[in-house]
Amino acid sequence: MKKNKVPLWVLIFGMFYAVITGLAVALFPWWMGALFVPPLFVPLLFRGFISFEPPTALLTALLFGSLGLFLLWPRYLAFQLAGPDITPQRLVHMVLILVWMISLTSPIFRDTIATRIKQHPKTIALLGFLLFLRVGSAILSDYPLPSIYSLINELMSGALVFFMILSLVDRQEKVEGLAKLLLYCGLVMGLLTLYEFATKSVIFSQVHIPGMKLDSEYLVQALADKSRSGSYRAQSTFANPLLLAEFAVFLLPIAFYFLAMGRGLVRKVALFSVPLLIVTEYCTGSRAGLAVLAVILLAATVIFARGLMTSRRMGAVGWMLVVAIVMSGMAAVSLLAFVDLDLSYFQGRSLTEVQSSNARIQMMEKGIPLILDKPIFGYGISRAAVVLGFIGTNRMLTIDNFYLSYALDAGLIALCVFFAFMFTIMYTGVRASMNPANKQGGLGVFLALSIAGMLMVMSIVSLDYNIPLLFIAAALILVISRNDSSTAKEKLI
Repeated sequence: MKKNKVPLWVLIFGMFYAVITGLAVALFPWWMGALFVPPLFVPLLFRGFISFEPPTALLTALLFGSLGLFLLWPRYLAFQLAGPDITPQRLVHMVLILVWMISLTSPIFRDTIATRIKQHPKTIALLGFLLFLRVGSAILSDYPLPSIYSLINELMSGALVFFMILSLVDRQEKVEGLAKLLLYCGLVMGLLTLYEFATKSVIFSQVHIPGMKLDSEYLVQALADKSRSGSYRAQSTFANPLLLAEFAVFLLPIAFYFLAMGRGLVRKVALFSVPLLIVTEYCTGSRAGLAVLAVILLAATVIFARGLMTSRRMGAVGWMLVVAIVMSGMAAVSLLAFVDLDLSYFQGRSLTEVQSSNARIQMMEKGIPLILDKPIFGYGISRAAVVLGFIGTNRMLTIDNFYLSYALDAGLIALCVFFAFMFTIMYTGVRASMNPANKQGGLGVFLALSIAGMLMVMSIVSLDYNIPLLFIAAALILVISRNDSSTAKEKLI
């Protein structure tokens, strides 16, 4: 079919306009920046006359850059120019969104996205229903404007990234490229964690650059007290030690995959990253994180053991044998440590830790009746802490359970749909690993394990900064599940 070409100046103008729009949204009040957005959809009126190849190379570079900055840029540091606080990651991500939106004016690009969405109708339908419930919650909230603002941020960092990956990541190299980027960023953050734990000081909190400040009063207080029971709790580039613990749990299965199936540099990085991530988890002081870590070690042992029985390549067998033995030893040591360790480590080594555990129980006792009062749309996005009204030890409204927060925000039905979506994704990842024609089935099952581990840790933290990681893993699993080939490659399971 003959394609109508767009003059070069149109694409150049579109790119320039996208940059200007990104700066406007980031630097000025949201209503002023929003004025720049509607003209981006004008080309849709002429979609019958516009047919061009989208700048996929640029979009992919922006996607990788946004993810790298999301992980490596300290989340507690931002620049204050005008309007909302900005970070380099927000700027890059906004440009990515706008260039992607411009690319949607191409029927070629839209057809590609539509085709890939149709390959997973049930999963996408669950996500669509979940988004419907979240949007309904924001609109019907007693405070709709703050809820809608929070919802927009949630969509841009979560669901939109999910669809971007579906549209841009189409080859094995890109799938593994994103996974490798996560691994390399994890290595850097692990090293920063060791340095921070040794110096007992948040590395970047003392950075002084003109225009830079701590992102909010909440984060200033979060950085103020970093010790519990006489032990320092590291957070690396994250805003809270529990978020770092969450990421370490998420990344560990990916490191396992590259340790067994990687080649060259990435295998060496994975070999160093596995123990580093375990030490990182310890440095965060997260009791739940360490418990989930033991579960992941046991699950990885089972996965590698099954891989030994099905693998036909001796090189893979050798590496998986080594990894399986090491994982079994680490799991055994972990279990023995839990048996011999004073149970006060998990029940609470100090009054503060005991109060923290008791507070979570009290939150559930107070929150469940509130959830049952509004089970459909909840009380509005980002309203959970206010509705619960629980005052923490820092004299601030607090809520320490993501699922409690999610149900209060958007209702019990939304929480059930969220679980259904995530379990469907994990099932898809496990199923892909059992397909002998799938080139990356092994990565699929380890991404499913990453999601499972993160979901477990989220039961003790309500901060949603790491939610993009769930959507990234979910999108990669769907990409892997469609990458079937008649030429079977060595599979892990």
